[in-house]
Parts: sequence; structure tokens; C-alpha cells
Amino acid sequence: MDLSLLERAAAVGSAEAQYNLGAEFLTGKRVQKDPARAFELFREAAGQEHAAAMCNLGVMYAQGLGVQKDPLEARRWYEKAADRGDASGLFNLALLCAEDDPRRARQLAQLAQKKGHSQAGAFLSSLPGPEEFWSRLRVLRAQSAQLFEELRQSHREPKAAALLAELLAQLEMVQTAPKVKAQPPASS
Repeated sequence: MDLSLLERAAAVGSAEAQYNLGAEFLTGKRVQKDPARAFELFREAAGQEHAAAMCNLGVMYAQGLGVQKDPLEARRWYEKAADRGDASGLFNLALLCAEDDPRRARQLAQLAQKKGHSQAGAFLSSLPGPEEFWSRLRVLRAQSAQLFEELRQSHREPKAAALLAELLAQLEMVQTAPKVKAQPPASS
């Protein structure tokens, strides 16, 4: 699209034009690169529920492009984009969830993959499966049991030993609970 037409459409409030013009300012291909201007345009488009603009705001907050770096704000924008079904928003949110909530990360990445995100499949294969999770849990339990025994025998840290005993009991409950087999995503 002609750049002057894009600018006029953005000026009169077209969310798609604001998004596209923001991308021009972000990349600097046809205009002077200006991340701050790109941020403003994406924010205007996002205010009109443009999901890809919301995702781009997340990227800009995550990387500090045109705005101060803010991981919490990045997550908020990724969540908004993901809630609207944006494949990149789903994928970026999956990346953020991978360490703290691998189950949610897997679900989000599966949705992103269904929507055609090119990197979602590789990301999914890097996430631990259920067997790996249980294997890690067994190792953690064994390490905790060893630490508990060392604390109990030393009599130096009774509060720590009590807390560790409680943790071991909880780990035992989790480990002996019936394991739910991972199900493939429902086909549409």
C-alpha cells in the first residue's frame, strides 16, 4: 500500500493501517526507523482490539523498544493477544510460561501451532513430557530425603528439618497420586 494512503488511513483511525504503519516505523524499511512512533501506533491499534498490535506491544515492552522494558507489561499484552487468538501472542506467552508452568506453556504452544505459528512445533518438542516430569520429581524427592536425613542427624536445624519433612510428605502424595496420561489435542 502507498505510504501516504497508509498514513491517512491511520490518522482517521483505521486499526489495520495503524498496525501496518507501526510495523513500518519499527522495521525502518520505507520510513526512518522510529520505535517510539511504532509503539504509539501499535497502542492506538490495540485500543481498537487489534490482536497483532497487542502482541507487538508485548514484544516492545519485553525488549524495551520505544518504551521502557517492562516484563510484566509484556506479559499483560501477550495475554490480551492470546485471548484474541493471535498465534504470536499465544507463542510468546507460552515462552514466558515454560519455566513456571510447563503445562500451560504446552497448551498455549499447541494452540499457536494449530494457528500456524512456525516455531511452535520446535518449542513443543523442547518441553518436558509427563514421564520427564515424574522422573524429575523422583530425583527431587530423593535429594530432599537425603537433605532431611542430614538435618535430622545433625540436630542443628529443627525448623528446617520439620519443613523439609512436610515437603517430603507432600512430594510423596504427588508421586503416589494416579498419573494422568497426556491426551493429544482435540481435533477440530
